[in-house]
Amino acid sequence: MHIPKNTWSKCHRREHSSMFKRELAARSLVAARSVVAGALAVGINSNLLFAQRRMELYSSCCRADLRQRMQNLIKAASNQILRRDRHQPSQEEEIYLEAMTHWIITYFIGK
Repeated sequence: MHIPKNTWSKCHRREHSSMFKRELAARSLVAARSVVAGALAVGINSNLLFAQRRMELYSSCCRADLRQRMQNLIKAASNQILRRDRHQPSQEEEIYLEAMTHWIITYFIGK
């Protein structure tokens, strides 16, 4: 009996959730043991864990960069509005602006 190649690969391929992958990558970045030992402990190929670690590091760097860019953009926009209105912000207004900036970034990017 002939089994089509794509059917066979779908039947025998394990799929892990993205949450599991992120947790495993984070654990391997923090833990003092080797990445290979961590991969073997959960029964996956170490190459998969190395790839997930790279993706996790890249995405965290991108989030940090995006967070900084958004902060700069919001500050520039608010300063432009304040200059247009010829208004010097009070301390309360600056605190409010900082809180709103934090909320916007947390909402769109995450923690």
